[in-house]
Amino acid sequence: MPEAIVVGAGVAGISAALHLTQRGWRVVLLEAQHRIGGRAASLPDPHTGELLDTGQHVLLGNYRELLALLCELGSAELLGPAAPLRFALCRSGGERHWFEPARLPGRLGFLYALWRLPRLRWSERLRVLSAVAALLSGAALRGTVEQFLRRFRQPIPAVESFWEPLTLATLNTTCAEADVRMLAVVLRRGFLGSAAGARLIIPNAPLQALLEPVGQWLQQRGGILLLGTRVKRLLLEQSRRVGVELEEGKQLWANALVLAVPPWSAQRLLQSAGLSAELPEFAYSPIVTVYLWLRRAVLPARMCALLGTLFQWVFVHPSTVAACRVALVCSAADTLAELPHTAIAERAREELLSAFPELSAADILHQRVLMERRATLRLRPELARLRPSGRLPHPAVVLAGDWLQTGLPCTLEGAARSGRRAAEWLHRELAERLPR
Repeated sequence: MPEAIVVGAGVAGISAALHLTQRGWRVVLLEAQHRIGGRAASLPDPHTGELLDTGQHVLLGNYRELLALLCELGSAELLGPAAPLRFALCRSGGERHWFEPARLPGRLGFLYALWRLPRLRWSERLRVLSAVAALLSGAALRGTVEQFLRRFRQPIPAVESFWEPLTLATLNTTCAEADVRMLAVVLRRGFLGSAAGARLIIPNAPLQALLEPVGQWLQQRGGILLLGTRVKRLLLEQSRRVGVELEEGKQLWANALVLAVPPWSAQRLLQSAGLSAELPEFAYSPIVTVYLWLRRAVLPARMCALLGTLFQWVFVHPSTVAACRVALVCSAADTLAELPHTAIAERAREELLSAFPELSAADILHQRVLMERRATLRLRPELARLRPSGRLPHPAVVLAGDWLQTGLPCTLEGAARSGRRAAEWLHRELAERLPR
């Protein structure tokens, strides 16, 4: 039986481990932290004991790779049902407007929801639909989202209530910097794809609970998950055996190796083995999530867009100690990243109370700020083109991760896709040459 080492137990590493195992490999999955999930981790809140994701995860029905992975692990039922896309657009003072594509079937429903965006004249609504049509056609897409919006003379209310929230939520990059081709991918493959693919899943369980079964899954199939196991350097032999040296000095050897780690870790490990794979100088974009526990559950929907605020979205979750727990999310959060957590929490409280005047400060029982400084790549046009494929000069070593060229933005689905692809590469290249 061929053996593989997978370094990194985030979604990409777990995906690679599952696909290699399913192809007859024995897999050792290594994770430096004492928990799985990678940058998309879940952390316990010391005050409430509830497990909190470091960022809000929202899945689409067309996340085929990720959903298949969770089905294989037996945890997909924890997600909850996929629901038609529907959310409230909320402004200061309690002003609200509903974005409800499901009122009409298929693409027609999404276009109808765009037509009903607030504060637009008829001529401006037509310009919005014209811009969406251009994104779908893919004709002459170039530059940033902001440059694209200027070319199609998009009205400010449409930018504020649609283009900007969509770009920030899906690319974690501002309109001024984001690659318009990546936004086109989001619309074509997601919201304007099939009706089932556009359905929304806001997980009922933290990501850690969804991925937790991987250890038992591997063990039942001859593999193993080792947490708290940090890799010091890679080991390569002329016989094409590959391995890793751990921090405590122990060496592990196998026939193939998947590095499912962030770019900065991948670069360090590749250099330790003398592999000539110069990765681009990536820029990163932070995400800040503020959790607030509320005495009363009064928000109009489980998912609300906040307009004219620093925090762009608020999501409602069940809580064991309060009426509900809300997660306020700020993507591309450079404005907040250097502030103390107390100041960030205060800003989140102010914006929540302003958008939902039926709440008062007394309704907020507890707060927690989580920040991921390098949550995703900052997907500028020039950087999006430089994302590597994951293939390396050594045929037995490959990369996996959402930051690679997956055809998608940096998402959980992209991570899962990269893990499957890494497993397929290794199996195709090596399996027939290895002893069984």
